[in-house]
This record gives sequence, C-alpha cells and structure tokens, in this order.
Amino acid sequence: MGALVIDNKKYGRVLAKVLPRVITTCEEHERMLAEAEKLMDKGEHQEDAAFYLMVRLIKDYEEEHHPLPDPTPHEMLVYLMEQRNLKQARPASDVQIQRLRIRRHQRETRHQ
Repeated sequence: MGALVIDNKKYGRVLAKVLPRVITTCEEHERMLAEAEKLMDKGEHQEDAAFYLMVRLIKDYEEEHHPLPDPTPHEMLVYLMEQRNLKQARPASDVQIQRLRIRRHQRETRHQ
C-alpha cells in the first residue's frame, strides 16, 4: 500500500463514527468486523485509511485469540479443493496437467 493522501477532517469524521480501538472482547471483534465490512467498498482515501487500521486491529486480535496452525501444503490443497467442491480431475484440467501424470506422481511418492 502506498502513502495515502487524506483529508484529515474527513478522516477524523470517519474515525469518530467507527471508533476503532484495540480489540479485547468478542463483541468488539464482531463490531469491528461489521464496521470494516461497511467500509470495504467505499474507495475514498480517508475511508481506506480507516479500513486498513481496522483490518490491522482485527488481525492482531485474531492472531492472539484465535491463532491458526500453519497447514502443510497438502492440507492447504485439500482444504481449497473442498471449499471449491473440486475433485482431482478438475484442478488438473484447470492447469493443463494430465491426470495420468498426477497419478504417476502419487504412486512414486507413496513408494518413497
């Protein structure tokens, strides 16, 4: 993100409306998520600056209170495929890899 040129008075009004602060409770987390959602598509610089501030506050809270373990590459691929309702053949066709090559690779990795 480059430096934003903002109107301090407008930015102050946005902050006064949203009241962003360090998130310490689940209720405040939910409120901040709702406020960030409202600003997501506004597109004005002062609203962008407030949005990025809220995202940082939300991220800090979630990392402290709801940390996620780092998935293995395999776990991430399985998760993404499940979320998109994909089977092995679908991603293979999407990136032009033949299913035979995928199966051969799977057999080779199982036997190592």
